[in-house]
Amino acid sequence: MNQAKSPLLRPRLVTIAVLLMLVSVTAALFKLGLSVKRPPVIGILIGLSIPVANAWFIYFGKNWARWVFIILFGGGLLMSPWMIPRSMTSPEFSLTLYWLQAVIQLGAAILLLLPESNTWFRKGRNRPNQEV
Repeated sequence: MNQAKSPLLRPRLVTIAVLLMLVSVTAALFKLGLSVKRPPVIGILIGLSIPVANAWFIYFGKNWARWVFIILFGGGLLMSPWMIPRSMTSPEFSLTLYWLQAVIQLGAAILLLLPESNTWFRKGRNRPNQEV
């Protein structure tokens, strides 16, 4: 079946965006491990569960979750000028991870805003579990 013609099939762009979001979360976890010797487990679980849950909702077609991601990413991007000097005091690899995360999240945001993704998010709010 042609994906572009079926409103129920999840576009590959959305699947790739969700995978990018999860890669970004993994990079954040790795970055945290580099910067903190004994990170608080509860804080990590809460901090990671939010973006993972958001990615899960996006994967299953929740338009509000897509906008939550876009707004949070946009806010983070606006905070970049203040974060750059702070991250300059971190190890060089941590700074690299910061920018890698920003690029990965930008890619995910762009994929979620492309016309094919827009169409899928706007069609039918209650989709069955789908595989692509």
